[in-house]
Amino acid sequence: MWATTVLSATLVGLLLGLIVFAPFVCAVIGAAFGIGYWAFACWAADRFPLDAYDAQMVDASTSPNLYKAVAKLSTEAGIETPLLYSLPYGPANAFVVARTDRSSAIVLSNALMKSLDHDEVRSILALMVARIAESDAAACSIASTLAGIPFYCICHPSFRGLIRDKIKVDPASGLTWLEKALISLYTPMTMLTLRIAFDATLLKRADATAVRLTGASSTFASALTKIEREKPNEWWGNTAFNPATGILFAVSPLVYTDSMASTNPYLLKSQQAFTASMPTVETRLATLMMGEPEAPPTAVPA
Repeated sequence: MWATTVLSATLVGLLLGLIVFAPFVCAVIGAAFGIGYWAFACWAADRFPLDAYDAQMVDASTSPNLYKAVAKLSTEAGIETPLLYSLPYGPANAFVVARTDRSSAIVLSNALMKSLDHDEVRSILALMVARIAESDAAACSIASTLAGIPFYCICHPSFRGLIRDKIKVDPASGLTWLEKALISLYTPMTMLTLRIAFDATLLKRADATAVRLTGASSTFASALTKIEREKPNEWWGNTAFNPATGILFAVSPLVYTDSMASTNPYLLKSQQAFTASMPTVETRLATLMMGEPEAPPTAVPA
């Protein structure tokens, strides 16, 4: 991902340099920007998703049972106990953020606590702990920060309000031509970054580890199914979810195109770009039913 970030910035700088007749200078500036952006993403990997979703830290004194459950699961997985945060809005779901040099964090939506029973919540906590143990969460956190910041800016209400006061909105897609251009520009680089970071094999191992930690595959399957059922059936730009952070969630919060309410071709293509590489809940559960892949006996500390 480091090489991809620097290369992308260098190419953008080179193209800009060709326009202003200073390709070498702009390429060097682009490379320097890429290195700086990579360093910032590594530093902010655990903060950007938490801040983007306004996650609130959960006090151990007010939620002792949750902390005890996470502490027990973390001990069994061989990792440091992560912090707990709550997400005050949105449907039932959970996501994890991690950095290798400081504590990881698990974020549970308030709707998750209401929609799932105690054992199902514990199975989701086990999945989040397993993703930290597999070192999957750290790589995905960095990638989501690298790729998520541009989309956060594009979809920010202040930016949208500014350009929509000056540019006409296409009624078919609900976007201006500038928004379409920016999304089309950033989506390919974002997909490359996310595909480098996200490993479906590690997610399968985390699923298997979650079942091993809780000892109940049926409860885990029920939890994933309930979360899948509550996803918003809309294009990602009309939801509260940043598309680049979908790989952090227990179940991707982005709906697949066959269930989308909109039939606009542009929205369908931009949605498919972020859901194509994510395995469906049905695929994940089918893999578990076949008994593979097996969970490794040891875990890498976060």
